[in-house]
Amino acid sequence: MLEEHNWIQSDKEYFGKPDTMYCFKKVDPTTMHGTLDDMKAEAEDLKRKVNFKVDLMFEKTEKWHKELLKKREITSGNKTSLEEAIKILDKEKNNDVMKTVKEVNRHFNGIFSVLLPGCEARLENVFSNMKGKEGEEVAE
Repeated sequence: MLEEHNWIQSDKEYFGKPDTMYCFKKVDPTTMHGTLDDMKAEAEDLKRKVNFKVDLMFEKTEKWHKELLKKREITSGNKTSLEEAIKILDKEKNNDVMKTVKEVNRHFNGIFSVLLPGCEARLENVFSNMKGKEGEEVAE
């Protein structure tokens, strides 16, 4: 019996001591057998009523939920790195646009000075809040 139930060895010191769950002086064994039989019958009845598939579905759903949380964490990290990459690319794009505008101004001014000596032409930013993105127009 000791091999079958490991808890007996660890709780042996409490057997027969008052005010413990192993004090059997206050307990009538025949009453306890009746209670045990009632509890077994109730357990059997509950087994018929409980849907065990629900427990399996719960475990499956819980596993799926944990996987989704991991994926959400990964996605959040990817989102942050993508937003930073977009900011860097926007800065590079704006720098390239400004370089292009300066180069176009230089060529534009050269063409106008050949066609109309003493005149200048350049692109100017019409909308200062757009910071060189849009709104370029020709000024003479």
